[in-house]
Amino acid sequence: MAAKAKPAGAFIGIREVTLGDSSITHMEQCFSPLKHRTGSVTDRIYEKYAIPNWDLARLRTYLDMIKAFGFNSVQMYDQWESYLDAGWGDKDAIWDSLIEDGWEGEPRDWPGKVDALADYARSIGLRTTLFVWGNTGFDYRTNRAFWALCPNDPAEREILEHYWEHQARHAAHFDHVVTHWGDPGGCSRNGCTIETAQHCHNEIVERCRRHQPKIESSFSLWMLDSKRFGKWPGYEGPRTILDSGLLPDKVMLSVHGEPERFDYGQIRTITDAGRRSGVWAWYLANNEIYPSLFVCTGRLGDHFGGLPADAHERITWHTVDSNNHTVNLHNLYVAGRLCQDPSADAGEALRTFAAGALGAGNVERAVRVLDIIEELRPFWCETYGDKPVDVSLAREAASLAREISIADDFAPGFPMVLSPRELAAELLAQTEALAQFARFLDAAAGVRRRSQKGAPQADVDAAIATLPRVDKPTEYLTHLEYCHYLRKLDALKKT
Repeated sequence: MAAKAKPAGAFIGIREVTLGDSSITHMEQCFSPLKHRTGSVTDRIYEKYAIPNWDLARLRTYLDMIKAFGFNSVQMYDQWESYLDAGWGDKDAIWDSLIEDGWEGEPRDWPGKVDALADYARSIGLRTTLFVWGNTGFDYRTNRAFWALCPNDPAEREILEHYWEHQARHAAHFDHVVTHWGDPGGCSRNGCTIETAQHCHNEIVERCRRHQPKIESSFSLWMLDSKRFGKWPGYEGPRTILDSGLLPDKVMLSVHGEPERFDYGQIRTITDAGRRSGVWAWYLANNEIYPSLFVCTGRLGDHFGGLPADAHERITWHTVDSNNHTVNLHNLYVAGRLCQDPSADAGEALRTFAAGALGAGNVERAVRVLDIIEELRPFWCETYGDKPVDVSLAREAASLAREISIADDFAPGFPMVLSPRELAAELLAQTEALAQFARFLDAAAGVRRRSQKGAPQADVDAAIATLPRVDKPTEYLTHLEYCHYLRKLDALKKT
């Protein structure tokens, strides 16, 4: 961990949580051989883990909790993903239809919740940021979403302007707007270049200032250098934006904050040019596309502990992602601590969280459970299960989770969006699924060895039929293991 002089205040001045969406159906689409026909996503799961379904009282408690964890800013958005997470539209068809033909859904009451939540955030002293997808528009006249509209096409421009005006009306409730241009988004049609995106940013901010004259703005560089997700011709890095002269000097640039792709040199380039810079972090404290309970203690410690000493002066604002709501509280707590003091011990911060959320008597068990989950459940899960998962460790985690007991008179040390007993039940459900998956993988490896040694096919088929199962989730967000189980079982039957 890099040594650094501790500033008088918090290391990161503006410490922000982005309230994102869970992309709950994505796991089925990617990893179940049955895709959305798996049916492992229930309405109950959406209700629990997707915040557009929460009432305002619970959403306000969420902000109270975020503030107690050490953050002083919150980022929200009003986009079609939120409408999907609330169960609106055709969940089975969205991933097949969205990119090609648009998607029909309904905003319902989420736009109003965004404004009310922003107002509450300000009332408790939090700064507010509005996130806007630049050219990934939603047509509120027809309730259709579009992946990447062309600002230079008259018909598509009309949709964008309607969408931008809807976003701008939120500005009265926000202090800052960040426009996002890559993944999704981007356009190379009709002469569009990265300069087109900058002109569009200026127009979005101008619209916002009709409702909030003092609103600040940031232009996001997230994924712009990706050949797959950038798609704006002419972008060659921050210097492209700095040298163009198209964005006013007060517009901040936010760099790509995914740990595997984070380049602190870009921060120095931007700030040496006299412009403020932020870090728009994603896949840091949560995993949007693999919804489950992940433990990011090491990931967070490496990222914040690795920031150079001058980051205190150079980074104006830094976000932390929150997508799988209620199963990432431990990560948010650790991130909030490290934003204030990157030299702090991430493991000790996790212990403090466990004491505050579950009680001092459960700290050792809870931390051990979380440490095992971090060891056994990989953050990037494409090949999850291709290698054995330690059965003994998985069983230990489930056994310890069963022993977590919440005292009748226990009061958590900070506001929580679920009760300590609900959190304990969540840990148990997660570790039981993990243990089931580990047992299945172990037994499946034995069947594979028998087949390779020439066992009769009938015997192999009978062994497959009696393999340990992974329960289909009905209430808890455990279809990470369930969908990988289906994938591995399907592959075993074929081979």
